[in-house]
Amino acid sequence: EDVTNCYNRYMGLLDPHEVREIKLTHGNQVRVYMGVDFGSGPSASKTVASIIIHWRKSNRYQLAWIDPRPQENQFDQARYLSELARDYDIDFGVGDLGYGQGLVKLMQDGGRDSKDQKFEALGRKRFVGCRTIGSEVKPSEQFAQDTDEHGTELGRIQIDKTTSIQGFVDFVLQWVAHPTRPTEELWRRTQFMIPAKNDWETDFLVNDFTAITRKDLEEIQEVRIEDPRQKPRKEFNHPPDSVMSIIYCLVASNNYDESRYSIRGSRRAR
Repeated sequence: EDVTNCYNRYMGLLDPHEVREIKLTHGNQVRVYMGVDFGSGPSASKTVASIIIHWRKSNRYQLAWIDPRPQENQFDQARYLSELARDYDIDFGVGDLGYGQGLVKLMQDGGRDSKDQKFEALGRKRFVGCRTIGSEVKPSEQFAQDTDEHGTELGRIQIDKTTSIQGFVDFVLQWVAHPTRPTEELWRRTQFMIPAKNDWETDFLVNDFTAITRKDLEEIQEVRIEDPRQKPRKEFNHPPDSVMSIIYCLVASNNYDESRYSIRGSRRAR
């Protein structure tokens, strides 16, 4: 029920020209972010790209597009995703570095697809990579510099996996006040809006969102029996690709710096 509250039966996913029209109409009141979770192999998982609009005045987030990609040549995929980012005129995008380091670099630098057709670069200020770590000691999102095998500096964001997943769960459950009726409870709305006019486009997200599970729950009972003084660290199983894709959109939102059209040095995770 908490997830279905986010669904809007009167709202559909948006084409690139519709998002561009929104940006032209609302200007500085909206931001468009992209998140990409790259698949880990031929059968293990899919690459999923998400586009989200942040309505800054109401602080609501609208899913504009979500695209689970079929298995495809990585150079063709890099071209498709780069063009998708440009078509939707994203302000900032973040991609998974776990399985997509080469693809992130291709999107940043541009390259050629499997037919030797050139595609343009997004640049390192518009699209960066993100690496997840397993440390809640420093749960903040942090910007760092890596160097590739050629000595080229590659900016990246580093996030704690558990903190980011818990932040996503809190985000889905969050309600916000109506901007013109801030004190009226009946006008509250979910912070996240999922278009459901064409239910087949997004109905899979209910299962994906509710598939987020904690790895440590089974350990808790064992620890209590063996040593009740120990407390297992909260840890989630790896969530579905669509969830991680949306998490990267939120990471992009948290790290976008409008004054420099780049990413912040450091900012607390959602």
